[in-house]
Amino acid sequence: MENSNHSKIINEIRKRPRLWNRYHKKQSKEWTKIACILGLSVDVVKKHWMMQRAKFFRELRRSQKTDKERKISFITNKAFKSLGFLLRSTKPFNDPYVLKLLYFSFVRSHLEFASIIWSPFYLSHINCIEKVQLKFIKSLRYLFPTYTHSTVSDILKILSFNNLSVRRRHSDAIFFFKLINGFLDCSDLLNKVNFRIPVRYPRRIALFSLDPFNTNSQKYFYLQRVYRMFNGELNEVDLFGISLHQFRSNIKRILTD
Repeated sequence: MENSNHSKIINEIRKRPRLWNRYHKKQSKEWTKIACILGLSVDVVKKHWMMQRAKFFRELRRSQKTDKERKISFITNKAFKSLGFLLRSTKPFNDPYVLKLLYFSFVRSHLEFASIIWSPFYLSHINCIEKVQLKFIKSLRYLFPTYTHSTVSDILKILSFNNLSVRRRHSDAIFFFKLINGFLDCSDLLNKVNFRIPVRYPRRIALFSLDPFNTNSQKYFYLQRVYRMFNGELNEVDLFGISLHQFRSNIKRILTD
C-alpha cells in the first residue's frame, strides 16, 4: 500500500469520528463507505487503520492542544483588554469593593463564560488564565495603600476571591446537579451519564463509571471531570435529596477548603 493510500484512508477516517471517538456510536457501515470511496476491501482498510492508529492519535492530541491554546489565548487577551480599560477608567475610584464588582462584571465574566466546554487541563493554560486575576490583585495593592504590605493570598481572602480554577469546578458541579435533577433540558447529554451499579455492596460506592480514553481531551471531557469529582471529594454530597441552594453551600465548603 502506497503512502498516498495511507493518507487517504486516515483522511476519510478523520471525517468520521464515530469510528475512533468513544463518545460516538459505532457504525460498521462507515467502513464500507470508506472502502467504496477508495476502491479497497473493508479488511484492507481496517488493516491499515490498525497500522496507522497510534500515529493518528498522536497527531490528534497535538492538534487538540493547539486548538486549546488558541482558545485560551483568545479568552485571556480579551480579558486583559477589558482589565486594562477598567483600570484606566477607574483611577479616581477609592473603594476596592466597587472595583471588585466591576472586575466581576467586565473581566471575570470573559474568563468563565461556557467554561464547562473549554475548561483547561494543562497547567500552563490554567496559569495563563490565573494571570489575569493576579494582575488585578496586584493593581489593587498598587492603587490602595491599605493593601501595600499585603500578599496576594491575603487580598484574596479579604475580598473573598476564589481561584478561577476552583470556580470552574463549582460551575461543573452545579451544571451537573441541574442536569441530573431536571433543571436543564438536555436529553442528549443526560443519556451519556453512566451510573455505576456494583455487583456487591462495597464500603465506598463510586457513583459513576469512568469511560476509557485515548487522549487528554477525552480524559478531561466534561462528564469525565464531574465523574471523578463525585467519585472522589464530593462522594458524600447528596445529588438528589437537597435543594440547589443547599448543594451550592455543600460544594463551596468542600472545594474551597
